[in-house]
Amino acid sequence: MFNKRTDGKYTRLPDPFFRVMANIMPTRAESQVLYEHTFDADILMNYLKTRRLNHSDLTFLSLFIACYVRMLKEHPQINRFLVNRRLYSREDIHIAFVIKKQLIASADEAAIKLTFTGNETLEQIHNSVEAEINKNMAADSENETDTLAKFFNKLPNGLIRFGVGICKFADAHNMLPRFIIKASPFHCSMFITYVKSIKLDCVFHHLYNFGTCSVFAGIGKTIKQAGVEKNEVAPKRTISVAYVIDERICDGYAMAKAFQTVEKLLKNPELLEQPFS
Repeated sequence: MFNKRTDGKYTRLPDPFFRVMANIMPTRAESQVLYEHTFDADILMNYLKTRRLNHSDLTFLSLFIACYVRMLKEHPQINRFLVNRRLYSREDIHIAFVIKKQLIASADEAAIKLTFTGNETLEQIHNSVEAEINKNMAADSENETDTLAKFFNKLPNGLIRFGVGICKFADAHNMLPRFIIKASPFHCSMFITYVKSIKLDCVFHHLYNFGTCSVFAGIGKTIKQAGVEKNEVAPKRTISVAYVIDERICDGYAMAKAFQTVEKLLKNPELLEQPFS
């Protein structure tokens, strides 16, 4: 009874060592591991250029989201989370990110959370991403996350602190209402910070103790650097992604295989054009 949640299925920890780790490090903040992965940007840029010749408006963001959705489908161990020292597995894949409605300092931001099964093609994921971004770009737009945040914002600081405390307690004891979990960007498979859009290098973003997000990915800008091609030094464009991961969700082998899949997909993005098989 006490192990049931609306957003995940209780899963026994793989071995005694993981159970001990969950008690030594009960929060995500102290369980974070950092990993930076660099990819060949020329492969991705050439692929996008080819797609645009066929009147496609595919973006880097959609391409990365599709890659992570496929990775989470192929490696469900990464789509897990710990709450109150218990491990849970998600059935669906939830990707969260934040957009700025205008590229000016005073513009509002909007948090977006998309849900996928993992069987979608690149085109389907791109259509979902663009539709949600366009819906939230309007100055007067408001999604479920905005509604929840505005409700708390109307309260005095003392009541906000009390309300957030109640939500944290309810979440830790599997009593948080489904509508809050659905609206919360902190309850997701992966949170993406797309700092490439503001021409910033990749950043390591901390995990939140509230919620269930076990992986944070900071996608940086395209940079030129020296590379080796056919035994000769030549300029090369690269993109780096900084990951912060809760090490309690799986062992290092499973994590390594997952990010090898990411590398394979970003070297061969055409693989994402077909549904998962």
